[in-house]
Amino acid sequence: MTRPPRPRVAVGSGSSRGYDLTGAPPSWGERDAAHWATCVQRACRDAASWTTPHPKGLDRLRAAVAEVLELDASRLTVTSGTRAAVRQLVDRASRLYLEHPTFADVATLARAAGVPVSTAGTDELLSGEVRDREGVLWLSSPARNPDGRTLTEAEVARLDRACGSFRRVVVNETYRWSRPDAARPSAAVLVGSFSKVLGGGAKVGWRWDPATSPRPGPPPEGGPPRPWQLALALFIEEGGLRRVVRDGVGHASRLCRRFLDEFRARPGGVCGVPADHAGYHLLLTWPAGPATGELVGRFAVAGLRVLPGAAFEAGPRSVRISFNRLSTGDYPVVRERLWRVLESLETGEGQR
Repeated sequence: MTRPPRPRVAVGSGSSRGYDLTGAPPSWGERDAAHWATCVQRACRDAASWTTPHPKGLDRLRAAVAEVLELDASRLTVTSGTRAAVRQLVDRASRLYLEHPTFADVATLARAAGVPVSTAGTDELLSGEVRDREGVLWLSSPARNPDGRTLTEAEVARLDRACGSFRRVVVNETYRWSRPDAARPSAAVLVGSFSKVLGGGAKVGWRWDPATSPRPGPPPEGGPPRPWQLALALFIEEGGLRRVVRDGVGHASRLCRRFLDEFRARPGGVCGVPADHAGYHLLLTWPAGPATGELVGRFAVAGLRVLPGAAFEAGPRSVRISFNRLSTGDYPVVRERLWRVLESLETGEGQR
């Protein structure tokens, strides 16, 4: 019987109870749900909500989002999310240069728009050897999904220098909520959404365009209906977003960090986590051993639902786990189950 190598952990729900570690949409507390409902009602009663908003979005929401993200509101546009930005930002590009692992829908949407896609590791894309004045370079930072990778200040500087070598450079900041103080480029287009704090059904995002761009992209198509935009502006202004972030992705990120610290400290623990990890996702990768389907099955037997890494253009023997929707009380049980599965894979227990 061959013992498979220990897993690399690369970063970026009782006895018979199952736990969802797939990164399911966030759940709302009663207080926040009631606050949001009140904001929607107030917005719908505002007569101005039924007039056509500016193409860049409701000024009040742009100002609120810009303040939260510490961006210039004059260059920020409200959109309906990251997916909505892909087609516009790859418009007329010769090729999309995309990191891996990554949010796989970006490649799918680009190909649907007729743009070929090349994938490479972040280090290669920032090496200066990849250049295409008609191409678009797309990265994600901070707290990249699925492995939590975050660009360092040195890498951000290299990315800014690379902006002159492409038609457009885009950075997906959808997970900035997990690392608000992370370095960000000044010459790239920034995109993001509220999907990871409010749920994908919110359909609200942003796009920020730098002051100078060699090839400005087409204007965004605009965001959701004006009442929805006003409701979100009210929710942000009254502290609702701050609470949701603290109790949602903030809490999940703290649990993830706790797991990593404890994993490092356990006897025999091997962890390949980069120093720039942030967020609440972990990518577990085995260089050899069971195929992905069996790996997912091994976690399922332990009552843990996880996603295959292939969903994020990751390796063939990898899974992603997420710590959102996990309570502090649930954490010790989940940690023990995770360790049990990892140990069984390290020792070859249960393998034929």
